[in-house]
Amino acid sequence: TVPPSPPSRTPNTPCLSFLVVGLPRLSLPPRIVTMMVKTLDRKAIYKYLFREGVLVAKKDYIKEEHDEIKGVPNLQVIKVMQSLKSRNYIRETFSWQYYYYY
Repeated sequence: TVPPSPPSRTPNTPCLSFLVVGLPRLSLPPRIVTMMVKTLDRKAIYKYLFREGVLVAKKDYIKEEHDEIKGVPNLQVIKVMQSLKSRNYIRETFSWQYYYYY
């Protein structure tokens, strides 16, 4: 058996992609996602950074615990450092899948 051929479009029939592009865009409010970090964890991160002067974090967002700061997830360390970087309190260098904050 031969599979049926797709229906042919006539020149006056608009294609579906044209109809989708012509639709008005819905304006949705931006989604704000925040990460809650415990005060003790935040203080442990700050304490380590000020004591050592440099903080190194592997780019591994699912890692259960940071290598140097015990009891604090690696993702929280990276996010707290990103927060400090966005305020221009620290500098960040990324090389070979590691973040260096100083």
